[in-house]
Amino acid sequence: MKNILIILAILISLSSFSQSQIGITSGVNITSVKSEDLIETRSSAGIGVGLTTLFPLHNTSDWMLNLTYNIKGVSIDGYKDFYNQDQTLHSDGGLKIQSLDLDFIINQYFIVPEDNAFHLGIQGGIGTTLLNTWSSEELSIIKNENNFSPYYIIGLTGGTEQFRINLRYTSFLGNPLKNLVDDEIPDEFNRYDSKVFDGMLNNFSISLTYFFKTFSY
Repeated sequence: MKNILIILAILISLSSFSQSQIGITSGVNITSVKSEDLIETRSSAGIGVGLTTLFPLHNTSDWMLNLTYNIKGVSIDGYKDFYNQDQTLHSDGGLKIQSLDLDFIINQYFIVPEDNAFHLGIQGGIGTTLLNTWSSEELSIIKNENNFSPYYIIGLTGGTEQFRINLRYTSFLGNPLKNLVDDEIPDEFNRYDSKVFDGMLNNFSISLTYFFKTFSY
């Protein structure tokens, strides 16, 4: 928590520069999980809200830092018993993913911002989760907190100096499911505490940002 407060203080301090903008962002997201260990996964909608700080680089580009709290969801029919691949455990449930995410994004415009006129561009960047918790009311699955999971971001952005709409696709690097564990009481062979999942996590989001400060390019 101390590190989170430090990052938040840095974002607010950076926004004090005359050429910066600070704003709030909120939106919805759809998350998908692909894993041979999970049975019939289905995407679910989630929400996100956070703080955005924007800095100009050139009249055709700028960069931003986002600190966002996201709630994501995935529905699954169950997962396989690692010791009996034909057996399905804990059928029909949902995974709730809560994370605090830090993004570094560069915007490159092909319709250039000018005097609060409409602008449009592409986005690209990297990010990581700072806090990351997976839970389920129906499934005996949890994920440890304070686990860093890196990802890359591509997208589109458009709007005016004060309002901006973002369409983003996020794909996690490595194996974001590696810390999923089955918290059910182990059987006599102590099998469940050694379960390790493998898979990919992707996210599509649409968000609206409102900036409290504006600047001229």
